[in-house]
Parts: sequence; C-alpha cells; structure tokens
Amino acid sequence: MATVAQTAPPSTMRHRPLYALLGGLFFFIVALPAPDLVSGVIPYLIEKHYTFAFRTMHAATVAAMFVFIIAARSLLVWRYAGWAKRRGVFSVRMGLTRVDAAWCLAAAIAAIAAVVIQSHVSGEPHRFQWVAFIRNWGLLPGIGNTILQYAYYVTEGFAVVWLVDAVQNAGEFALPRLRFPWGALGLMVTWGAGHFFSKDLRTAIYATVISCVIGLLYFANRKDIWPSLIFWLLMTGGG
Repeated sequence: MATVAQTAPPSTMRHRPLYALLGGLFFFIVALPAPDLVSGVIPYLIEKHYTFAFRTMHAATVAAMFVFIIAARSLLVWRYAGWAKRRGVFSVRMGLTRVDAAWCLAAAIAAIAAVVIQSHVSGEPHRFQWVAFIRNWGLLPGIGNTILQYAYYVTEGFAVVWLVDAVQNAGEFALPRLRFPWGALGLMVTWGAGHFFSKDLRTAIYATVISCVIGLLYFANRKDIWPSLIFWLLMTGGG
C-alpha cells in the first residue's frame, strides 16, 4: 500500500503540514457546519420562518433539509478527498481485514456500552428518534425522515473522520518522530469543544469524549475508517 509520502508530488512535500492543517480547518469551519446552517433557508422559503425545530415543521420541509445537507456535505467531502490526494495529505484506509473487523466489533461494543451507561447515569430511558418522528408526522413520513437522518449521520461521520485524518497528518508531517494521536486532539478541540458554544457544557463534554474515542480508534487501527465510523454512527445515530 502506498503511503502518503510516496504519493505526494515532490513540489508539495514541504507544504504538507500546512495543507493538512488547512484540511482540518476546512471541515471544522465549512464542511461540518455550513450545510446545516444554509439548510435553514429551506423552512424560511417554505414555511416563512428560519428555524431548526423539526417538531414545528412539516415532514416534507424536514426531508428537503436533510436532502440538501446530505448532497452538499457529500460534495464537499468528495471534493476535499480529491484535493488532498493530489497534495499527498490524505491517508484514510477503507480496508476490511480480520484485524479491521475485530476493531469494528470492539468499536460497536464500546458504543453500545456507552449508550447504556449514559442512560443509566442520566436516569432516563434511551429515546429513539424514529419513535418521535413517527409520532410527529405519521408512519410513512416518519420512517422516510428517519432514513434520511441516518444518511445525514453517515455523511457527517465521513466529514468527521476526514477531519481526524487531516489533523493527524498535519501533526505527523510537522513532527514525524513523535507518535501521537493528533487527530483525536484536533477533533476534541474543534467539533467536540465547539458544542459548548452551540449547545451547552454537558453536551460539549459528551461530544469531546466521543471525539477522543473516534480519534484514538483511527490512530490505533492504522487510519482505517470503519471502526471510527461505526462508533460514530452508533453514538450519534443510535437514537
């Protein structure tokens, strides 16, 4: 398997730490928040108010928001991958060896255990989002928006792992002799801690812990996407 260093054009070698860091910032500033924020225009156009409160919207409006976000974020992730590969700063593996499968199983067990522990500590039963969707909009619209929501989480998960990869590469290029989970740290201080400003302290702590585990899984399993993505989907989309 070719490494990042082997695939990078010679003219870009000295700029790789900067390119990788820019990639991390791109996901934190653009690819993760921008599609969601722009999607708020859809309820404004359809229902004449700018809001993200799904319970107050028609099912079709929510579906349109999900479709827009999925398409926009998928395009951003795909375009970034091409840009990063040309500059030798993309090293995500998508293999599935026996070792990778074992890591995927461990990630799934850890995520399920974390959900159970969180429910026990909070003293509240785990609430599944699809139940609320069906209750709010009826069976078919509720199931349809549940499917779109899980597709949303998949595209968001790819963006999160791409961010981890970018920051991990930036650290490795800048300090090649230091083996350290830079991606975990980067995700913790961006996406994780950023929830303090968009939500509250409790959510920020929860998101930071998730960020740490995702980054560590990516680092420990030689930059394979699947364990981190599975953990992400079960933790964020498990509801």
